[in-house]
Amino acid sequence: MTLVDLQGFKTFYETLSDDERQVLLNTVGTTLRANSLDGDSAG
Repeated sequence: MTLVDLQGFKTFYETLSDDERQVLLNTVGTTLRANSLDGDSAG
């Protein structure tokens, strides 16, 4: 499990449309998986 604290994320997230929010969350998830130490490819 990876925990990330992104300062200002909630405020920024709330300014996005539903579609933009989904793209952002998908991008963050993909980036975390691609850079994980175990190379987790599940998802």
